[in-house]
Amino acid sequence: MLIRVFRHKGFMLTMGFILLIALIGILAPFIAPHDPYETDILNKFSLEFPLGTDHLSRCILSRMIYGIRPTLGLATLTMLGTISKGAAMGLDVRNVILANVFIKWAWYARMIRAGVMQHKDKNFIRFSRVIGNNEMFILTKHMLPSIASEMAVLASLDIGWAIINISTLSFLGLGVQAPTPEWGAMLNEAKNVLTTNPIQMLAPGIAIVVLVTAFNFLGDVLRDALDPKEEL
Repeated sequence: MLIRVFRHKGFMLTMGFILLIALIGILAPFIAPHDPYETDILNKFSLEFPLGTDHLSRCILSRMIYGIRPTLGLATLTMLGTISKGAAMGLDVRNVILANVFIKWAWYARMIRAGVMQHKDKNFIRFSRVIGNNEMFILTKHMLPSIASEMAVLASLDIGWAIINISTLSFLGLGVQAPTPEWGAMLNEAKNVLTTNPIQMLAPGIAIVVLVTAFNFLGDVLRDALDPKEEL
């Protein structure tokens, strides 16, 4: 299964792009041309910087680079927490009633449990129970590998939604707060100078769209790579 994934050109290109963005964020102190917090009122809206400066004379490119950390980092943490909780509920095949209650509000639990229900009565699962393997062994050795592809697709798509949600909250002033460089917060700061300095809003706006699109495309290519029938 993994060999098929890594042979998929679409996956390699998309994953390479996402990893490059993440690496740029990690190495922000070494890559960013200027201090993202440094102000110089004489260089307000200056075009001497790669993407110009904002209303406080801060380097937009440097703030974009540093903004990768909270934008992508918080989205990844949100996805990991959500999928872990959803997997814990969706894999609880021993308590159907409890799982059904959680399914009403846990999207991951619903999707993961649907995959579990497809595999729980297959012969290799029944054989494992007959020879005396406990439920934990069955879950970790048989069930999780069987639904790994579905979980990978869900996780990649969910990061895209998390990026949108985090950026939206920051744009509304409910998420990451200024002066921390975060793409949604940068949009919030730029809305008042949209007509005089449009690049200040265009840069983070385009970055959010591109990164979300990359994760959505990653979900599509993962589905194709892990389930060749989808290509038919």
